[in-house]
Amino acid sequence: MARRYFFRLGILFSLVVLLAAGCGGNKDVKPSEDSIKASGAVKTLNAMQASYDARDMAGVLKLVSQDYKGGYSELETSLRKDIEEFPQVSLNTTIERVELEGDQVKVVFHWFGKWSGKNGQGHEARGNSIFVFKATGSTMSLDSVIGDSPFGVIR
Repeated sequence: MARRYFFRLGILFSLVVLLAAGCGGNKDVKPSEDSIKASGAVKTLNAMQASYDARDMAGVLKLVSQDYKGGYSELETSLRKDIEEFPQVSLNTTIERVELEGDQVKVVFHWFGKWSGKNGQGHEARGNSIFVFKATGSTMSLDSVIGDSPFGVIR
């Protein structure tokens, strides 16, 4: 009887080992082109936010297309005014979704910001934005903004 018990226990142990070995395959899963585009657009938005929070106008503008539909020079002027007027900013974004349409990637997000002025005056704002990015080589660049942009709040 003990022999039968150990035999069954041995079979059960062997099955567990075989099952574990069969599930441990080392297969590399490659992300799809759409996944790469979507994550690239989100990374670009996060980099823009980090540069804006650091008051790095050049860092923000290098991620904006020269063909920016809102006017590249207008955005540059608004960013300069923001940086001059508000030396400190805290911006929080919450991404709602990412949409892909052809070569464009739309990042839909909500934002809330606090801007602290030189004179001690503060400014708070919130909004909803859709940032439309386009692929430029291996990177993404901002092509247009639908809604309220958290960058360049002084017009």
